Amino acid sequence: MDPGSNLRDVLTYNPLIISDIPHYHLSMACNHCLEPPCEEQCPAKAIRKDPESGIVIIDDTLCIGCTYCSWVCPYGAPEFDISEGIMKKCDLCHERISSGFRPACETVCPTGALQTQLIDPETVEQKVPFFPETGISPAISIEKPGRPSASKQQYINTYPEEILKSYSSGPDVKVVDVSLKREWTLFMFTLLISVLGAVFGGNFLAGKNIDPVIFGVSAISGIVISLIHLGKKSRSFRIIRNFSNSWISRESVFFALFLSFSFLSLSGKLNPFSGIAGMITIYLTAFSADMIYSRSAGARMELFHSAQITLTLSFFLCYITGFITGFIILSVIKVSLYLRRKVSYGFGSSIQILLTLFRIIAGLAIPSVLILLTGAGGIIIPILLLAGEMTDRGEFYYEFDILSPRDVMNNYFNRELLK
Repeated sequence: MDPGSNLRDVLTYNPLIISDIPHYHLSMACNHCLEPPCEEQCPAKAIRKDPESGIVIIDDTLCIGCTYCSWVCPYGAPEFDISEGIMKKCDLCHERISSGFRPACETVCPTGALQTQLIDPETVEQKVPFFPETGISPAISIEKPGRPSASKQQYINTYPEEILKSYSSGPDVKVVDVSLKREWTLFMFTLLISVLGAVFGGNFLAGKNIDPVIFGVSAISGIVISLIHLGKKSRSFRIIRNFSNSWISRESVFFALFLSFSFLSLSGKLNPFSGIAGMITIYLTAFSADMIYSRSAGARMELFHSAQITLTLSFFLCYITGFITGFIILSVIKVSLYLRRKVSYGFGSSIQILLTLFRIIAGLAIPSVLILLTGAGGIIIPILLLAGEMTDRGEFYYEFDILSPRDVMNNYFNRELLK
């Protein structure tokens, strides 16, 4: 692991030791769940659950470093090791256990707070209110929850809210970063899915062949961008191993099939079968990509939203084919969903408000008016539409969050302060 990285974090509840609010520490690592979502969703099948001990293990030789296991884990256990390009997490020292020794953390804990023993995960009831309950049966029992501090004097909030929040989130937070800065490759790839699919569908429905140079360069760019995201690019072929469970595997398979059917048109062999098959596979690609985000742990983002890839694909397709009625209907739907999302997350700073105005006015309203008045010709309309969708997708990544135990703890603590 990189220096400063920990596979076990100690979270502190009520760090100010405010009276009448419990104060305690919670040691968190991989909980080796009965039904681990990381194992189910790993596209490379690099994560397995030992049938005898129940320990969940990442195989370093199979991991492709896609980081998706950190998205689906509600306990923030897997971490990306930059130096090795793979995911790491606590494996409960399974090699020590198999040799008859206790895990290292249990051995060195000076107070005996950490203990390992055989338990039935399905019968364990957590006693900490903020501990995420997700129905995956974590194999952890938290005993003796914190008690109110010794002082019985009622606490009076005399500190500014921003100071209290800073105390409730320390520098040791393990963050699952799904920001636009970190995931720009996913931003470009998901946008490319919509554009390529719409261009393919538009040409197919119009009975035209796709420009081989433009489409070929775009397709190769999509493949390269998708590989950049992986920590172990040489193992990218393993990404399709878990098609039966993983949405990433499904996205990869469907996108490969779409490219196969699309390239038939480069030699002038686009026929009804390859055209229809191409349309089906690109929509399956878009839907799979949408499911990747909606299945993330604690993510508040709904499957159906204004930046949804499947919706954007249909939006672009209506424009390219000249289906004005469908385009206007989808424009109204996008505006409605976008405003609903803004109400839910807040409009934010003045820059975000300007982006909101740009997205609605320049990205949807003006193109719709121009199309109604002049038709779908010209270069300004597709530029505005693409800029609007890029803005919406960028804001999606800004608003997209994965709730970690630290986040849940902070939210619960802040609610306690307001009582």
